[in-house]
Amino acid sequence: MSHALPRPRVLTAFTAALASIVLVSSGMAAPNAAADPSSPEDPNSSRAGIPTAGLGKQSTKAIEAISIVPGIGENVSANADNVKVDSQEQKVTIKASDASVVTLDRRGGSASRVESSDGNHILLGSGENADTVIQSLDGGGRIIEVMHSADSPTSFEYDLRVDPTLDVIPQSDGSLVIGTENDGILEIEAVIGAPWAVDADAHPIPVSYKYSDGLLVMEVSVPDGAAFPIVADPTVSAGGFKAVMPSGNSMYPLYVYLNKARTADAEDVGAAICIGIAFVPVVGAVAAAVCGLHNAAIRATSRYGYCQLWKIDPVNRRMIVSLHKTSWCK
Repeated sequence: MSHALPRPRVLTAFTAALASIVLVSSGMAAPNAAADPSSPEDPNSSRAGIPTAGLGKQSTKAIEAISIVPGIGENVSANADNVKVDSQEQKVTIKASDASVVTLDRRGGSASRVESSDGNHILLGSGENADTVIQSLDGGGRIIEVMHSADSPTSFEYDLRVDPTLDVIPQSDGSLVIGTENDGILEIEAVIGAPWAVDADAHPIPVSYKYSDGLLVMEVSVPDGAAFPIVADPTVSAGGFKAVMPSGNSMYPLYVYLNKARTADAEDVGAAICIGIAFVPVVGAVAAAVCGLHNAAIRATSRYGYCQLWKIDPVNRRMIVSLHKTSWCK
């Protein structure tokens, strides 16, 4: 498909103080491939708890293939209002916090038919010996490529279209942050999560992204002896964080402003909304742990239309959860 939209510019590095900020909110991080999901007790659902009643044999096979990944059936929502899943166009559209739009279009493939089950949309025959499962998530969307055999494609292309005022910022773990970075202030509007792939035995499979001029390519390197089917995905999640390095000698060297949507998430799930912060050097190793220590404060602080402001001292494991009503509280 063709869209005459401006391409975002690419930043290849951050400031020295902020190397990367990656959203790992509940359901948005790469699933843990090391676990071993048990067999389902319900014959009308997969091992991951995804409903299969009413689905055809091939769709059920695709759902069972992705169910090797623990957590893959969680946080799937048929009613998510910030994500549009167009199964016919094989596209996921996510509205960011400022109402701008991040769109991930899957190139190539022509599904023979589409079947849906409770927020899971199965594109049957999206490639040779391959299917695609699109999941609508609370706060994002996921496109899962299912490779059934050694004849299946291992390279997948996606058009990443971003509001021209935003930047696409590659991270060291392979993820892409979409937002703006100026003078030590990073505003995160959306995140393309780090790539992951596993085989039918739940063994990790090497996978990587290449991004250039609006084109995201996911390359899966299938080793000898890998068990099929193999599943891999790009996941798109909404942002809603603004990270600021205060000038001067502040007791808290990092401020994280949450918008209204992320504040509501924080009240609901507490420390599960924490972000992982990687500094250069030393500081990032404990930042996420600091956030995790303050679950009660994160869940209780927001009130009366204000948004949360996290002041973090990663070195001394201190964090203050307070309120703000700046322009980011929208």
